Amino acid sequence: MIPGIVWCGAPDGSMELQNWRWLDYTGLSPAQSNGWGWMAAIHPEDLQRLVDRWQTLLISGKSGEIEGRLRRVDGEYRWFLFRVTPLRDEQGKIVKWYGANTDIEDRKRIENVLRRSETYLAEAERLSHTGSWAYDIATRVPVYWSLERCRISKFDPAKGHPTVDEYQALHAAEDWARLMEAFNRAIQAKTDFETDSREVLPDGTVKFLHIVGHPVRNAAGEVVELVGSTMDMTERKQTEEALHKAQAHLTQVTHFTMLGELAASIAHEVNQPLAAVVTNANACLRWLDRESPNLDEAREAVQRIIRDGNRGSDVIARIRALLRKEPPTSIRLDINQVIQEIVTLMQANLRGVLVKMGLMKELPMVLADRVQLQQVLLNLLLNSVEAMKAVTDRPRLLLIQTQILDRANVLVAVEDSGTGVDPVHIEHLFEPFYTTNPNGLGMGLSISRSIIESHGGRLWAESNRSSGARFQFTLPIEEEA
Repeated sequence: MIPGIVWCGAPDGSMELQNWRWLDYTGLSPAQSNGWGWMAAIHPEDLQRLVDRWQTLLISGKSGEIEGRLRRVDGEYRWFLFRVTPLRDEQGKIVKWYGANTDIEDRKRIENVLRRSETYLAEAERLSHTGSWAYDIATRVPVYWSLERCRISKFDPAKGHPTVDEYQALHAAEDWARLMEAFNRAIQAKTDFETDSREVLPDGTVKFLHIVGHPVRNAAGEVVELVGSTMDMTERKQTEEALHKAQAHLTQVTHFTMLGELAASIAHEVNQPLAAVVTNANACLRWLDRESPNLDEAREAVQRIIRDGNRGSDVIARIRALLRKEPPTSIRLDINQVIQEIVTLMQANLRGVLVKMGLMKELPMVLADRVQLQQVLLNLLLNSVEAMKAVTDRPRLLLIQTQILDRANVLVAVEDSGTGVDPVHIEHLFEPFYTTNPNGLGMGLSISRSIIESHGGRLWAESNRSSGARFQFTLPIEEEA
């Protein structure tokens, strides 16, 4: 009547007697089970391992246990824990072996589920560079670090989680103070916390970490533990910094590429006032070389020289402003004036193009960086000119407009009569390295959108119904900015 499968065997390990539960469960008769016949009920994959273990115990004469699968009468195998212990006589000689087999199938299934969950969790932590941990409030020491958490800080998981001193040694004083402040705030307020931290490993590697924690409370509502996760943000931070540097470099490359296209305009603009200065200087000499010098005419010639010299100086100043690599500086700007400056610089590029400007009078001022705004306008105008190069069946028309869009924003629009843009691909125009110009870098519009958005505005494109494209951007009015 023992509520379990039990049996006894001879000193050599052969089975001699089984209770009815063994017979009922396995479906084997006593004759089939006795001796070594019981092995027929063991799963083939487990048999050799189980027999080897049984032989080891027989030789050592010690109690022991092993897990294996036992076949039920209906053919299903279930996991059992096999336990054996010897009975000795007064001289210490083994006279019997007694065994008990306990069904552990449900436990094994739960263990397998937990093992799979742990495997999935460990893999998820590895892929996301996130480690989990637990911190005991009473002892103020870590009580659990996952494998990934150990890997992040280069601790050997075989040695267990680090001590407080080992963990603190990775932090500068101000970083440790900030981390402990977040821990203490979560404990006192009994709320979740989130903070960033930095660790310097023994080999000099700097780790940038994002830490999220949650307080665990007991039945009395007291915080007894903090559990949380630590995400290694180092690669992401390095990637972001590299992308930032690359974008800054590409911005500069794009900037100078556009300036190279303006070389003809610059030469033209500077050459005109210089030629006028030379002409007026020669005229002045002629007026002065007469027997009776004409001082009035000479004076007027000198005044024209001064005027043209100043005009040339203004051109150089505008060019220097475009070339100057300075941090962005927002100042009060008249957008109409900036547009007129860029159009003046682009005179050579605009040959064969009819430029019309609908600039709203008394347009509100905006707060913007002059050089960055010039770069945006320069890029939009050059793109429009490029789009109209292949146009032969209609006038090459460039329309530049400004107006008040609403109470908070002004609008600038650049419209051309070029080849236009497929509406399906309009948004791709602003993606980095996307270009329809085989000689272009594909960064101009992406950088332009970034500049406008950094000023609190937005930049977008539209296809005209007839032909060409229309690029528009907004900027906040000074008061709103």
